[in-house]
Amino acid sequence: MKTQLLSIALLVSSFTIAQTWNTTGNSGTNSSNNFIGTTDSQSLILKSNNTEGIQIKPNGNVGINYSSPQSRLTIYEGGGIGSNHFELRTNHLRNPDRYFMKNIIFGTGTEDVTFSLRQDGQMYVNGNVGIGSTNPQAKLEVAHEITNDKNFVMAQFLGSGASGGSNIVSIGFHNKANLEINSAYSSSGLRYGNFADFNIENDSDSPTYGAINFITNKKIQMAIRPNGNTSLQGKFEAKEVKVTLTPTADFVFDEKYNLPTLENIEKHIKEKKHLPEIASAKVMEKEGVNVGEFQIKLLQKIEELTLYSIDQNKQIKDQAAQLKQLQDENKTLKAQSERIEKLEQQVQKLLSTQK
Repeated sequence: MKTQLLSIALLVSSFTIAQTWNTTGNSGTNSSNNFIGTTDSQSLILKSNNTEGIQIKPNGNVGINYSSPQSRLTIYEGGGIGSNHFELRTNHLRNPDRYFMKNIIFGTGTEDVTFSLRQDGQMYVNGNVGIGSTNPQAKLEVAHEITNDKNFVMAQFLGSGASGGSNIVSIGFHNKANLEINSAYSSSGLRYGNFADFNIENDSDSPTYGAINFITNKKIQMAIRPNGNTSLQGKFEAKEVKVTLTPTADFVFDEKYNLPTLENIEKHIKEKKHLPEIASAKVMEKEGVNVGEFQIKLLQKIEELTLYSIDQNKQIKDQAAQLKQLQDENKTLKAQSERIEKLEQQVQKLLSTQK
């Protein structure tokens, strides 16, 4: 009886030892039979200080500090603002580039790296990156429905801020110089214009400083001043230019307009060497020409020339009528002269016959 009890004790002891893992390590294990885990549909839970840290679900999903992982690995930090959710570190001397996240397709060369992230924050992506786009066609493609009012914002705005409009792209520096595409915000804040506008803005209140400059070859080639004036260093070419300015030159055709006489204009030209009310060549070279005002002055002179032409046309018609009248009178006198001449011949012939 004692022998049987000893055999049973040894069997139980052996069975108990076979089901445990030693903290100093185990040997002679078989991965098919020796493992830490469950054989039913229950999760495997690892705790520290009686608090769950890792849970492996029956479907293989792993949650770290998360009991309901919906992906193969879910890491969750439930702490306050600023808590780290996921962190990988490396400072090994045999890793000269200090990579702590790196994906290589083939081999070990840099040409085989598809994605890497270094400890200094440098990131490399070999391919197109899509934000809001599942099939990016460019190195960086940002796309989203306009329901959230913006797709791409780079700035820290004040006032109405980056959430105030429906800009598609907004790039800003502080709260003064902004670049916006497709802005639909119209107010006294940081945005002006209507839908589909392209706004380049300098929101400075200074009447002197805050121009928008276009620079090439290290020179300001074009500038838009705060007062609305624009300067261009070079030629300007366009299909069409529209200048709006009032009043126009139609006052010349008013009946009360005092049309200068050609004699006075001739006298002015001889003395000044330029037309009245038109700047001289020296003044134009020094001060430039206001295109709108200059065009109206030229139109005024053209309208004055038109009035001179109309007046001359009337004079020519009057002179033509007078000339025709003189020609008709001349024909009548010529006919009368011919009859008189014939009468004289007849009188002479009659007198010679009587002798």
